[in-house]
Amino acid sequence: MAVAYIQSIDITENGRVQVSGQLSSTNLNVSLNEMIPVVPPADGIWNYELTVTPTSMIGADMLVPFAVDAPWIGNSEANGARIIQPSNDANTQDKETVHLKGKMVKTLTQKQANMLWLKGAHYDRSASQLVIDAKYSGGCFQHIFALEWDGTSLESFPPQYMFNLVDMSDYDPCKALIDVQLRFDISTMDFQVDEPSRLHIGTPSYGRTLTVELQ
Repeated sequence: MAVAYIQSIDITENGRVQVSGQLSSTNLNVSLNEMIPVVPPADGIWNYELTVTPTSMIGADMLVPFAVDAPWIGNSEANGARIIQPSNDANTQDKETVHLKGKMVKTLTQKQANMLWLKGAHYDRSASQLVIDAKYSGGCFQHIFALEWDGTSLESFPPQYMFNLVDMSDYDPCKALIDVQLRFDISTMDFQVDEPSRLHIGTPSYGRTLTVELQ
């Protein structure tokens, strides 16, 4: 099976979207192409397609590093980039990895219209990004996510911070369960990463709270 495991997404100052990670086999080629919309996206997230194609019938099953880039097509209102990996299986959903800006808020959102489950999280020091793996219910349209922080912390050692992951979309009547990886640039919310510290990630409803330990 041709799979690309994304490890990093970066929007560079010289106007490129860079995606890197690992391919599942030695006989694979990967390309990144911008999906230019008719009108700017309402959520400010610009779509790119990451396509993995075999170069031969047989390849060794081993992880192979890859790095691709494409022109950044976002405007001044952009909130990030969505990398879509099309599925060749009619029974499998396309895979989404989304690069977003964190959001400073006065009050954390308390309700959301769709089911959202938190699966795992870690902090990518190389990219200064908080990476969250989640699953949501829907499928009728692409969903909009936000990572909120209200600027507070618990007075403890190590310091503890609570983040709120929210599905900002309207109600989606479709019932598919869709995996998504969200990569948040938390520097955009004036958050200073302290080590050691604990980052707690919750969601307005449904499911558990994740904790990321920074040592």
